[in-house]
Amino acid sequence: MKPHTPSVDYAVASQQTVHEKTTPTWKKELLQFSKTIVLAIIFALLIRMFFFTAYLVEGESMQPSIYAQQRIVVNKMIYHMRIPQRDEIIVLHSNEGRQLIKRVVALPGETVEVIGDVVRINGQAIAQPFLDEVVAQAQVAHTHYNTHDFLAQKVPIGHVFVMGDNRPYSLDSRGFGFVPLEHLVGRAEMVVWPFKDFKAL
Repeated sequence: MKPHTPSVDYAVASQQTVHEKTTPTWKKELLQFSKTIVLAIIFALLIRMFFFTAYLVEGESMQPSIYAQQRIVVNKMIYHMRIPQRDEIIVLHSNEGRQLIKRVVALPGETVEVIGDVVRINGQAIAQPFLDEVVAQAQVAHTHYNTHDFLAQKVPIGHVFVMGDNRPYSLDSRGFGFVPLEHLVGRAEMVVWPFKDFKAL
């Protein structure tokens, strides 16, 4: 009996080699393109999950800076690296489990007081340029824009004091108290929709 030889195996290998050599270039490019798209989608989902996400604004508490039905992009990582700064617009978890959008007014350890349209931090009135126009309009009518005062209190360490820009109608720290830093979702970076309203915050 003649010994078995691997000629059939060689033939198959040879056919496979020829097949690989004759695979159309466009198929390889399509496969590569598909892999790139899949990786891009995965990367985008990871960015959204851990770094940035979009929110639809409901309610009017941040007018005139942000209006209802606008979409904003929120940076979810920044407060893992540092505490908020004054005047930053943030998204936070309320005690009722809702997500609210407000502006940081006072920081941990500061004493905050709100009387009429004047906000004092450690006894010194602070500028609020984002409210200049509406405050001026109220002054023309011989009234105050803000109608909810807040007597001087010290912000506990690990907390911030927040208010909505729509001061007469905003439910904020004047009502529900100081906000723990761990309740912050992130910083609002920009309005992205409607496109005509696009702006950095």
